[in-house]
Amino acid sequence: DIPEIAGDDLGAVTEDANNPTLTDTGTLTINDADAGQSVFQAGTGTPSAGALGSLTIDATGNWTYNVANADVQYLAEG
Repeated sequence: DIPEIAGDDLGAVTEDANNPTLTDTGTLTINDADAGQSVFQAGTGTPSAGALGSLTIDATGNWTYNVANADVQYLAEG
């Protein structure tokens, strides 16, 4: 069986809302008919080249995205 991942999988931060770090959080869930076979691997994701910020998740699916406000100053509005 293929597990189903659901929950808050979208996030957003607003430039200059907090300084020096912009943060968003959410929670994902796993629904698997085979109980105990699907879990989140806690840790920090490996960003792709040019990515801004960092994404971490814990074993229960709580995720946090952080980015330095200074790093997003060059982005256009929208």
